[in-house]
Amino acid sequence: MTIDLYGGSHAAVEIEPAPGRWPEHEGADRISLPVALAGLALARAEAAAASRVRARLMALGLAIAAEPGDGWTRAVAGATLVPGEGPGDPRIVVQTVRSAVGPVPTLGRALPSSLALSAASAAAAAACLEGRDHNARLGAALAVEGLLGWYRLADPNLQPPQQALAYALHYAAARLEEAGRGVPADLAEAVAAHRQLSPMAGG
Repeated sequence: MTIDLYGGSHAAVEIEPAPGRWPEHEGADRISLPVALAGLALARAEAAAASRVRARLMALGLAIAAEPGDGWTRAVAGATLVPGEGPGDPRIVVQTVRSAVGPVPTLGRALPSSLALSAASAAAAAACLEGRDHNARLGAALAVEGLLGWYRLADPNLQPPQQALAYALHYAAARLEEAGRGVPADLAEAVAAHRQLSPMAGG
């Protein structure tokens, strides 16, 4: 997934699934990718920016869960989504790489700021979740809530972002079950992809 941020008011999102990945796994990916970006933002949050990143992601979770309307996409993205206008400032590329324990979100060698990553996660959420049903959007919102709880307690230096993502997805499914709602198939698939959930290190 490539997210181009243009001056804080516009963003472009391009998703390029691996050959054969979509449409079979599209729903799970559309939940996991923006949550993975949010996790990377929290993992990389510098002390000076940490409170702003957390506030941005708390607002993102609320916006995702809101009833869709004419302004839903803009409210979630915090920007207007536009077709790609060339490389943004910054351009953020996130990939998920297979591993023995589950998909690992990675930015390669790029070092975007945590604030840029939180903006990218919002744009990605708007692009990925637009048109999804209420339970799928609620699952994604709860996963963001799970990430915030994870990084409030866990030391990001002692646990990889993959484990934060795995915890967040499990947390979302558990919350939906506790509320008597069914776990959407897309969320259940995203949870199942993470085959190992370690204890919270540093918490």
